[in-house]
Amino acid sequence: MSIGSIRNPKNGAASAVQVIYSKLERNLQEARAHGRFTKYAVLFSTGSYNPVHFHHLSMFDLAKTKMEQQDSSLAVVAGFLSPSHDDYVTEKLGSKALPSEMRIDMLQIATKNHSFVAVHPWEAAQPHFVNFENVLRAVKGAIFSKFLRKTSSREDQEEAVDVKLYYLCGTDHIRKCGLERGLGGGVGVV
Repeated sequence: MSIGSIRNPKNGAASAVQVIYSKLERNLQEARAHGRFTKYAVLFSTGSYNPVHFHHLSMFDLAKTKMEQQDSSLAVVAGFLSPSHDDYVTEKLGSKALPSEMRIDMLQIATKNHSFVAVHPWEAAQPHFVNFENVLRAVKGAIFSKFLRKTSSREDQEEAVDVKLYYLCGTDHIRKCGLERGLGGGVGVV
């Protein structure tokens, strides 16, 4: 399933993708208009979110604050919570696992009024469990194809922006997966 094939039963795939990236698009436009920023970051975190809680969102706020304090030319323009596939959550939590539709609904409610964090349902919508590295690869491809259309023309080069994807996770996950040195492929780890 591609990013573009995520379906919203009421509005279709195009509308669903537009909603997913609306905060990123708005914040990127605002940051670029500000003129001070030359680098932009998107934070991405996977997890069960069974259920989502305050600390899931606060880690995005803390990471944004710290990253922008360390580099005044950087603007964190979006953050995405990616709920894991039902297979993974059921294996992990058994009968306590909530179905992905319910977890996505809870995440949408939790992020509705957040200035830069949104839900990215691609991982949960897959026909089977997908490793976080493959989730990051798919999402990175979608973000870059939508927002970084680099061509050889001079006008498009002036419009291109430097956006980097950062995987936001806990130190337990960093140690478990050996991410101390990063992920490679242009994805940072926070």
